[in-house]
Amino acid sequence: LLHLLLAQHHLVAHLAAMQRYLLLTQGDFASVLVAALADTLNAPAASAALSRHALEGELEGAIRASNAQYEDREVLRRLSVRLLRPSPGDTGWDVFALAYEVSPALRGVVTPAGEEAYGRLFHFLWRVKRVEHTLSATWTAHMSASHVLRSLRHAGLNGILHMCHLLRTDMTTFTSNLVSYLTYEVLAAAWQSLTAALPRARSLDGVIAAHEAYVAQLIDRALLSPRTAGVARPLGALLTDALRFCSLQAGMVGDAVAQAEARRAAEADMAARSAMGQWGVPAGVEDLDALDDRINGALDAVVLAYGPRIADVARSYRLRMADLLAAMDTIAGTDGCVWGGGGGEGDPPLTVYISNAPHSPLPPSRRRSNAIS
Repeated sequence: LLHLLLAQHHLVAHLAAMQRYLLLTQGDFASVLVAALADTLNAPAASAALSRHALEGELEGAIRASNAQYEDREVLRRLSVRLLRPSPGDTGWDVFALAYEVSPALRGVVTPAGEEAYGRLFHFLWRVKRVEHTLSATWTAHMSASHVLRSLRHAGLNGILHMCHLLRTDMTTFTSNLVSYLTYEVLAAAWQSLTAALPRARSLDGVIAAHEAYVAQLIDRALLSPRTAGVARPLGALLTDALRFCSLQAGMVGDAVAQAEARRAAEADMAARSAMGQWGVPAGVEDLDALDDRINGALDAVVLAYGPRIADVARSYRLRMADLLAAMDTIAGTDGCVWGGGGGEGDPPLTVYISNAPHSPLPPSRRRSNAIS
């Protein structure tokens, strides 16, 4: 029976495929997919634009645009899109999932409970990937507009943009460290344990036990078990704060750039009139001084509309980070050690990664010098 599972039905190959695509360890594929789906998944979950057929097309495109194109055809045939039942207020991000069809011969190992665990892991890892992508896109948009924004010479706007830069850097470092922790200390470590345990199995029960231990280790170290709920709550809030911040900064930059474009259009119109020997400013049209006053007033309104909300996200982010580190100090690891301790030499991996952020609430003396040991 073991020979049939491992040799004829290729159990290890299918488990490896589930790790690559459901747990997003195929990094280039995951990055291409999240970028391709970002605009579509921002729509409400009940939107007509969110169709399984269209999402399957994007999945095929991500496969062709990444190294997944070299994957075994039998593996790719089993990979598909699944849309969950939406709840009120859900967006496409909340209902999108990837599914992997397990053959009947392997269902004794990958049980319905195991498939449910893979689904939970996918949604958490997909959310982290979304935050990572959104922060990167926000940085790109800010850098692209930086010259235009500086040309406005508005002190209030410049102050808010500086605060955004610091906060975004902090969030990006935190997210990058979280991704590193999940990649190396959760996914890679659990897979190494599984591949070491499977050859030692002497019966089907041994194979099932090895896979169940693998899934349980993933769930626990990815902070999805009941034992780690106290850590998962502030972590989820931090990811929510990052998405709120990106939405606010995108709106503020868009409004500010619109004012800059209005001034640029007025200057171009005046230059064209002057070139034709006409008055640059016809009667009844405001001159540049009046236009600048109007634009500065509009920018004052932009700062007033977005500044307090961005500052509120920054305060929430700092509090949630402190909550996260405090929660890690109170949760015992499965091997009896404590996850907390502020990133000292003997600390387990999670604290080492998270507490190394540049604006961590921990004092510098309690941080590690390197995020990856």
